[in-house]
Amino acid sequence: MNPNPRQLLLLHAVQAQGSLTVDQLADKLGVTLQTVRRDVQRMADDGLLTRFHGGVRVPSSTIENIAHPQRENLHAEGKARIARAVAAEVPNDCSLILNIGTTTEAIAKALMQHKGLRVITNNLNVATILSANPQCEVIIAGGVVRGR
Repeated sequence: MNPNPRQLLLLHAVQAQGSLTVDQLADKLGVTLQTVRRDVQRMADDGLLTRFHGGVRVPSSTIENIAHPQRENLHAEGKARIARAVAAEVPNDCSLILNIGTTTEAIAKALMQHKGLRVITNNLNVATILSANPQCEVIIAGGVVRGR
């Protein structure tokens, strides 16, 4: 699921408060109770929220409960800004370490035009992304990933 802007506002409101009632969310978002219930149900189905009678709360371990595609889309604009800023600071012909996380995957995508990089990572998604750059050597725990 790609949360729409209203659903992202709903998610951020619940994350900020820990839990909210459906009535509170409807007032906060300026939408009907039915709209909130529908959004909450979709987000609960995707593991982003936990429903309870009359309300919703953040799951006990939110990030672990969110599937990778949803984590990629969560705060995507912020991750893209971070990735652009990092890529602007990384010179060509250098070595760097990128660890686990969807933000580092966004950084890997932003580094695709760099030359002479040596990237050490434990993130197979980062390795896969950067292996498409023939100007980048990617090193992971099992050895060197060769470009295509």
